Amino acid sequence: MLVRPRGHSKTGDIGALIVHALVCGRPGQQIYSAAAGRDQADLLLTDVVDKFRRNPRLAHLIRTTQHSVGDVGQRVRNESRDRG
Repeated sequence: MLVRPRGHSKTGDIGALIVHALVCGRPGQQIYSAAAGRDQADLLLTDVVDKFRRNPRLAHLIRTTQHSVGDVGQRVRNESRDRG
């Protein structure tokens, strides 16, 4: 858990950790992220997807759905308390 004031790159840093785990982690792993609200959960998922899309070496590695991102063997599932 990261504890920093608003606007100090918590979402971006967690996004970078998720990208690293997807690229370098063991096959078949599932990574879960959680947020208090749907908006924050969507920000994190968008950050992860954008990090892949901006890098030509990584762009072909992912598939996305509304609430997840992953490849054939690994997946990130994004949850929020107010999802509904």
